[in-house]
Amino acid sequence: ETSNLIWCDAAVQQEKITDLQNYQRINHFPGMGEICRKDFLARNMTK
Repeated sequence: ETSNLIWCDAAVQQEKITDLQNYQRINHFPGMGEICRKDFLARNMTK
């Protein structure tokens, strides 16, 4: 892809992330669910 920003509303495949160029950004990353839900965020912050 040649876009600067890739907006996804679901999980992104690891291959898609590794294929990004230095100037490209994506709104999701692996493990994002661990900080998006309040209960998971609280659990991870107490570790």
